[in-house]
Amino acid sequence: EVSAIMSVAEDDEDYYGEESTGILLGFVEDKNDISYPLTAPYFPSKVGGKPAWLNLSEIPFVGSCRECKKALSFLLQVYAPREEWQGGGEHTFHRTIYVFTCRTSTCLKSSGSVRVFRSQLPRKNEFYPFDPSPPPSSPVCEKINQEFSPLGGDIMLAAKHGVNLCVVCGLRSTQRCGRCKQTFYCNRDHQVAHWRAEHKERCLGQAAPKPRDPGNKSISKSAGRRDRKKRKAAWEAMKSLVFPEFELIIEEELQTDVENAKAKAFSKEEKLLKEYETIQAKMSAKDREAEKKAFQSDKGLLRAFEGTDAEAVRSAIKAKASKPHNLKTLKSHNLKTSKSHNLESSPEIAFEDGDDEPESPGTIQDKLAFERFQALVSANPDQVLRYASNEEGKEGKNKSAMSPGPLWISTKGQAQAESVPVCKGCGKKRQFEFQIMPQLLNYLNVDPAQKNSLDWGVLAVYSCPKSCGDGNKGYFEEHIHCQMLTK
Repeated sequence: EVSAIMSVAEDDEDYYGEESTGILLGFVEDKNDISYPLTAPYFPSKVGGKPAWLNLSEIPFVGSCRECKKALSFLLQVYAPREEWQGGGEHTFHRTIYVFTCRTSTCLKSSGSVRVFRSQLPRKNEFYPFDPSPPPSSPVCEKINQEFSPLGGDIMLAAKHGVNLCVVCGLRSTQRCGRCKQTFYCNRDHQVAHWRAEHKERCLGQAAPKPRDPGNKSISKSAGRRDRKKRKAAWEAMKSLVFPEFELIIEEELQTDVENAKAKAFSKEEKLLKEYETIQAKMSAKDREAEKKAFQSDKGLLRAFEGTDAEAVRSAIKAKASKPHNLKTLKSHNLKTSKSHNLESSPEIAFEDGDDEPESPGTIQDKLAFERFQALVSANPDQVLRYASNEEGKEGKNKSAMSPGPLWISTKGQAQAESVPVCKGCGKKRQFEFQIMPQLLNYLNVDPAQKNSLDWGVLAVYSCPKSCGDGNKGYFEEHIHCQMLTK
């Protein structure tokens, strides 16, 4: 287990060995199971908490959702240095991708509700030593642990470089407490929550029990049961403003696992093809002939597992995208029903209850796409991220590796090649880098029963293939495409 993309790909022969598909998978690990903080000096890949900013002097203003105007929340970051064969070089010795999102699912359908930033630095830079960070057991590391305490995270280090971060969420801020002038916030909601949870006592100089442990006995002794509950509620309310924090562990996707998934997928495909034959039997001869050619794209969907003519498959999907579909909805969080992510027991796609009229072939097309997604994910059901390396480099190492691109959950809402904007820096076409899976919602304390709660099917991140730009001068915004669960 490793925490960085670079660590997995350090040895090219091992990374692109016979058993690797060329895809890297991300899994969450409880931060309490590691001995070092998920802060900047350790270049972590992580989910939730406060972002561990790479360039500490040019941190961007993330801003608010363009739809609901609420502050965006830090979702995750992936530490992914790039070597020359990956389109990188000395300027990408350190490289991290950050993702921020609105918490309202209806907003995710619009641009500006999810944002992605890239930061990169050469090995020799003003923020970090030339040699790697010391191991967690060294005295130097213990000193760093003290400096980056839970009370501050990277806030103290950023302040040394003239940047003020929100004490609640770690985003760049300009607002500050009007009384002490020392604590900063990115918005008023965070200021109010922090005031109620702990800052009131600190700012006014009042003695108070440690808020980090709402169950501390000193609370009940000094303030009584009612006040203790009030303090605990205020602390929990502030904690809810950021997603729970986990480390992202990166591992290879093994070819043997995918082969087993293929077998399951083909078995289900045969069942769907028989279903289609039943539909065909109910059609007139004229309709059968008209649909015969169109359905060839349906049959080809799962053939993409073979890695043959992937572009033709995508074209076939696009050609049929405008066809009417009978698909109504995926049952609420049907991929995310429990921590076990048992896709084998997940509910199937739910369709509208109709009369005796046959289903549209488009319905089967969606079924095939979903079955492909479900089967491939079932090989590693806990995955929350899929990372694809540079296509040119991958083809040079492993010709049998799967074509790099998102694993879409449906035929609807996929990113088309022409819709992905070029890099503003160099003008080159952005390439798919990684996707965030819906299983991650399991770990974010998201209530699917709540109206407009955070939800997605696939979040696909596209970045500059050359990672252009001088990372010492700032962050670079990249492109993200949100494919919602079909409803």
